[in-house]
Amino acid sequence: MAAVELRGKGVTCGPIESYPNSDTKQYSDSHLKSTNVGDKIVFQCKNGFSTDGGPDSPMTFEVVCTSGGFYEPQGTCQKSTKCGRPPILTNARPTGKVLTDESKIHFECSAGFSTNGQDLDRSKSNKYFEVKCQTITGEYQDVDVPRCHPYAYEPAAEAYAKYSALFKVLFAADCPGKLKLTFAQGKPSSGLDEVCEKAAPQGGATGEDCEALVSQLREDFDREVEARKTYYAEKTTMGEGNPPNLNEEAEEFCTKMWEIIERQG
Repeated sequence: MAAVELRGKGVTCGPIESYPNSDTKQYSDSHLKSTNVGDKIVFQCKNGFSTDGGPDSPMTFEVVCTSGGFYEPQGTCQKSTKCGRPPILTNARPTGKVLTDESKIHFECSAGFSTNGQDLDRSKSNKYFEVKCQTITGEYQDVDVPRCHPYAYEPAAEAYAKYSALFKVLFAADCPGKLKLTFAQGKPSSGLDEVCEKAAPQGGATGEDCEALVSQLREDFDREVEARKTYYAEKTTMGEGNPPNLNEEAEEFCTKMWEIIERQG
C-alpha cells in the first residue's frame, strides 16, 4: 500500500504503485510522487494480456486514489485461459499475478477481508487464494464457495468516525453523572480548574469559550447549592416538593463541552 500523507483535513495518496503485467499509459505518471483523492491514473496491459484474459478485450484500466489514502485498481491484466475472463467473486479481485500453473487465477481479498476471517498475518498469506480453470469443462472451480470473510480492519477515517461517535455517547453519559455527584457532595469538582487546559489546550477563542462555560457552571452550581440548603431548612414546614438539582445545567454544560472537544479534535 502506498504511503499516506495528511495535510490538515485532506488526504493524499503517495507515489503511484505498480501492477502486474501493465505499465502506466502515460510515462510521466510512473514518476508521480503524490495524487489527490479522486485522481485516476490509466494503466495499459502488456502484450499478451488484457483486462479479462480475452484476445479482443480492453487493454486499459484505471487506478483511483481513494479517501482512505490508498490506491484502488479498477481492473487487472490477465493472461488468457480456456475458461475465459476471471469469475466475479464477492469481496475479492484477481491480482494479475502469473502463476506457474496457467490454469489458475490468483486472487486477493478486499480490504477488511481475509481467507480465514482473521486479521492479516505477517506474510499476508491469508489475503490470497487461487481459482482453478477446469480444462475439461471450461469452467472455473468452486466459484460459489465464499473465499473471503470479514475481520476487524476498517479504514482509518471510518474507524475514527465510529470511535468519535462512541466517545460522544460515553461522554454524554459520564459527564453529567459526575457533575451531579459533586453537586450532591456540596462542592464543585477540583477538576474544573484543569478542564479547559485539556479540552482546549491551544487556548484562543475556543479556550475563552471553555472558560466562560466553566465560569457559568460554577455560578449555576453555587446558586443551586444555596437553593438546596434553603429547601432542606424549610422542608419540615413545607413537607412536599423535590429538592433543587443541577440536572439541566449539567446536561447543557456537557453538551457544549463536547462541542468544544470536537472543535479541537
